[in-house]
Amino acid sequence: MRFFLSVPLLLACAVTIGAKPKVAVLDFTAENTSGSYASTVRNFFESSLYDTGEFDLLERIQIDRILSARKVGSDVNGTEPASIYGKILPVEYLIVGQISRTGNYTLQARFVDAKDGSIIAISRSVAEKEKDIPRAAADLAKKINTQFSEYRRKIAENPAEPEPIVSTPFFINVRGSRFTPIKRFNLILKSATGVSAEAGYHTLPAVLSLRIGYYRFSSPVSGVQKGEMIPIMLSGGYEIPLLSNVLSITPSIALGGSVNSLTYRTTSARQGSKERKIEPIASLRTDISAQWSRLRIVSGFETGSILEEKSSLFFYAISIGASISI
Repeated sequence: MRFFLSVPLLLACAVTIGAKPKVAVLDFTAENTSGSYASTVRNFFESSLYDTGEFDLLERIQIDRILSARKVGSDVNGTEPASIYGKILPVEYLIVGQISRTGNYTLQARFVDAKDGSIIAISRSVAEKEKDIPRAAADLAKKINTQFSEYRRKIAENPAEPEPIVSTPFFINVRGSRFTPIKRFNLILKSATGVSAEAGYHTLPAVLSLRIGYYRFSSPVSGVQKGEMIPIMLSGGYEIPLLSNVLSITPSIALGGSVNSLTYRTTSARQGSKERKIEPIASLRTDISAQWSRLRIVSGFETGSILEEKSSLFFYAISIGASISI
């Protein structure tokens, strides 16, 4: 039985209804007008946005301290893209804006996702005269708040489909294993260590794979040097996603056999090599894995039986390795 518990190590900023989103208002820029107007617009805009009670605003002094420490300016319309600030500031969203003059004063603000720099909302407001700038800034804040509220409502009504755990359907898995017989071969062979390579096809919810391994047994009996086994097994499972596909559980079963007869050698010239015939193998396996992009670190526990001549050998195995989607 195989269980895939894939835990992505990537961090995501989720829109959570009921929680105030963390927002940083960056410096507004000025075009064809004085830079002091840009500072005035930011002040009135930030104050009006705070008054809505909908946002958790990062204090300006904190913004300046963080950006200064990283030697980055707060003018997002300069050389730095908005996503750069999202990586530096502890917020979910950024607001960047501009005031320009072509007769009237035009104020513009963009509400940006701090993670990828995508624009969520954009709005404008116009002030005919200088004295109307505070009113226009307050109006701009209300428009941005309205647009963002509508964005959150749509997200709540139509949540995005989660990404599948495996980025491509084909994968290769290589792992090291320790194999321990529960019932030993007449106490001749004790335990084994080895490696296995597995190639498979993973498309939700089915998982199919073929693996080949090499196990070398040790022995508790004096004079016995080693025993070797090379199994080939076909496995199939059914994946059940959990927690929006962040975790999944996949029961599976493996069937196969060994391409060689189990052979062990002794140090006695008179006894020479001994051979025992290995027939079909069946097992259940449980894998726990942590995934990063296409790479997954896998730890597993397996139990099953081998038909050995006229009796069955029961075993368990513990393994660790890595899987990569191709």
